[in-house]
Amino acid sequence: MKIFFSFILVILFTSCSIGDETSFSLVCNGTESIESSTFGKSNEPKSKTYNFKNKKLENYDCHTWTSEKIVCSLNSEPNSLLFQHSVINIDRVSGLISSGFMESVKTDKGSIISSSITRFNGKCEKVDKKKF
Repeated sequence: MKIFFSFILVILFTSCSIGDETSFSLVCNGTESIESSTFGKSNEPKSKTYNFKNKKLENYDCHTWTSEKIVCSLNSEPNSLLFQHSVINIDRVSGLISSGFMESVKTDKGSIISSSITRFNGKCEKVDKKKF
């Protein structure tokens, strides 16, 4: 009976550690800079939260997932009038994050109406427990 109980404990600890590696939340604090053809430039402190579940992040494709880094990207449909491209690069060793988001809106004739580039650089911490 003691061996069976020990076996169950090992399985529980192993399954918890595996789930922890692929599903977790990060809170990242840093600076966001925006360059917009409509609103000009801005630079301000920002806090962002990223919720990973089974190596996925919302609509992003997390194509690189190693013990050292996570890289996720998002691309809109190439024929769309609203073009969006985003990349999130997280260094899992240092906790540093850098991301870029580009968006442009075109007319049906291909002229660009507006465009913006948003960059975020900061440092992330894993959320271990909920505050409430």
